[in-house]
Amino acid sequence: MKKNLIVVIFGINLNGFLLVYYLWQKEIKDRLDYRIDYARLFTPSEEDLEVIRNDYFKIIEKIEAGYAHELSESDTMYLSACTKKL
Repeated sequence: MKKNLIVVIFGINLNGFLLVYYLWQKEIKDRLDYRIDYARLFTPSEEDLEVIRNDYFKIIEKIEAGYAHELSESDTMYLSACTKKL
């Protein structure tokens, strides 16, 4: 068993996030059946928001340049791109 933190970005300007912390279990095939331990709306500080924006655009630039396969968690400060299907 492992726990995942999934962050859903909402809003055009990336001003807020829906944080969802759930328990992932391989044997559960339907994602709707995962146990959610925590879900809250979150608004980061302006400083953190700037880092998140930079991370987001670094990820997008790499994808658009055709280097999605080279994405690494070391490319960014806060965000990381998932290179495989969840």
